[in-house]
Amino acid sequence: MVTNFFMASSFLIYFTERTVSVGNVFYCLMIGWWVAIAYLFVAALMAITIIGWPYAKFCCKLSFYFLWPFGKFVKEYTNYELQHAVTSNDESEGNRDAVSMDADQPNEQDTPTLVGNSDLDREDAVNSSSWSPRSEPRYLKKVSNVKIWRRPSTYVWILLGAPALFFIHSIVIVLCGLLVIFIPVSKLYLISLKKVFLMPPEKMCIGKHFSNQKRNKVPMEVILCVYKAVNIYFYKYTVDGMNIMVTNMLVIVLITLGFGYGDPQSRFISPVTKFIFGVISIIPCAHYLGFAITSISSQSRHVVGAFINALFGSIIEIFLYVSTLLKQKEDSTSPCYPEIVKSALTGSLLATMLFIPGICMVVGGIKHKEQAVNVRSASVSSTLLFISVAGAFTPTIFATSYGGYTCAKMPDGTDFYHDNVQPIVISVAVLLPVAYVIGLFYSLFTHAQVLDDHFKEKQSLGNVTTSQGSGHHPQPVVLWGRLKSVVILLVFTVAMAFSAEVAINSLEDIIKGSRITETFIGVTVIAVVPEIPEIINGIQFALKNNINLSLEIGSSIAVQVCLLQIPVLVVIDWIYPLSFSLLFNDIHLWSVILSVIIMNYTFVDGKSDYFQGSMLCIVYLILLIVFFFAPETAVCRM
Repeated sequence: MVTNFFMASSFLIYFTERTVSVGNVFYCLMIGWWVAIAYLFVAALMAITIIGWPYAKFCCKLSFYFLWPFGKFVKEYTNYELQHAVTSNDESEGNRDAVSMDADQPNEQDTPTLVGNSDLDREDAVNSSSWSPRSEPRYLKKVSNVKIWRRPSTYVWILLGAPALFFIHSIVIVLCGLLVIFIPVSKLYLISLKKVFLMPPEKMCIGKHFSNQKRNKVPMEVILCVYKAVNIYFYKYTVDGMNIMVTNMLVIVLITLGFGYGDPQSRFISPVTKFIFGVISIIPCAHYLGFAITSISSQSRHVVGAFINALFGSIIEIFLYVSTLLKQKEDSTSPCYPEIVKSALTGSLLATMLFIPGICMVVGGIKHKEQAVNVRSASVSSTLLFISVAGAFTPTIFATSYGGYTCAKMPDGTDFYHDNVQPIVISVAVLLPVAYVIGLFYSLFTHAQVLDDHFKEKQSLGNVTTSQGSGHHPQPVVLWGRLKSVVILLVFTVAMAFSAEVAINSLEDIIKGSRITETFIGVTVIAVVPEIPEIINGIQFALKNNINLSLEIGSSIAVQVCLLQIPVLVVIDWIYPLSFSLLFNDIHLWSVILSVIIMNYTFVDGKSDYFQGSMLCIVYLILLIVFFFAPETAVCRM
């Protein structure tokens, strides 16, 4: 109402705040001084034209304002009139009153650092005998008698001065918006573009004090007012449900794609820079993928959500692995890319069986103390995981037992690998997807309700307790509908695949310029980078007390590595030879077997806490240390 409006204006009159702070000084040193110089340059240009002299003084005032805008008011001399609201004849008296109440409400800013309220002639408005809340509907209308578009100086300003300043304001708006905590400065420059640029010069007034009226009783409206350049709480803002910091990081994705595909020979951008940008650009893509998966899985069964998550992760990894193997075919003197791919497969298994469930259990256990695990569902995943690991490493066990890891030619001249090992590899590649399909059909169709009922029955009997007492697992918040979630899922899957490829393409120079082995690069970087969405999704679900979905994510990816990714690579190598042999060295074999045993033993009691999760993470770190000191294998140069 009008009374509240005047109270807000009165509050602004007496409101003062310190303007000297680290953030404000940083703004002056980094932005304010060169913006002020730009305004002085435009002021000189407008003064030369003679016609634009009013805008020359206008720019001079704004120059000193933008140098240090804190605690200053940019005001406009305005006139307001109470006018009748237009209503239909058949409206009731109550409806007319509602129109009046809405019309008299001021338009206030929602940010604590930017204000834009009007100061009206309070006595004339309040004491006016013609106004009453219960009389005919009325509203305040801004009246301006200045015909700005009939002035030649306006067109000189628009053609000569405004474009350069508009460009400068746009740069400040984008840069400060990307930095998030400088959003108050971004808003300041944005509002100045919308309300100050086309303001008649003689109607602008800048001062350090907010005065009710001038001596001639002309009311003024505050256009700009800011006290702080930095506000750390802006990191909480969201854009379409996504955190604003994640949204701003999409710019890094575009930069990465430009660096990677605009300069493929690294003539201007170093490989290390490309690698860093490629890894960082995966973070926003992973967040969007995570929320898309959350929206889809919350509208379906948790196993379906985990399957979709792992499916799109597998597509990215297969794309990376095939691209890596193609590099080995193009240049045989380059690093051993088949060994990198096999190390990445091992690293994916270790990360999904140890690190993902471990970090999720740690985060979920810290927040919820203890979480319930669906033992029946976990046993199904464990059985499938045992079979998949056994099938994937069967050729390695066979070759190690009978032919040696190098698979050299036998004394009689026969090729042991092609005659004895490769048929086993082809057979395994055919049977493993069959096991995967049977497992999906069992979990999603024939026994889906049985698995859920078993978990609910154990909770009702009190055998499994959670931090919430009842054992209820809240559903994640749905940000988008299914169609929009699917579109976002597809778009950012492609974006993350290309960003990851840019990072992978820079590995050759990194390997040659350091003592890091190809095995360690494959187990860590290539294996973990594509799993970033799964790590983030698992942590999010664990924080929401949905540890079952977090564990399903890890086990589903591990199963798909063995039952989908490896068979696909075998088939592609069989159709188009890429020097990929499904033979792993002993350190790969025993580390995976050890991880499977530890993971399954952890879930026996049906409970999850930070102690069990920390143990899984420690085992994962121990294995990474082993791979770091592992020497390069001779089979890499076969």
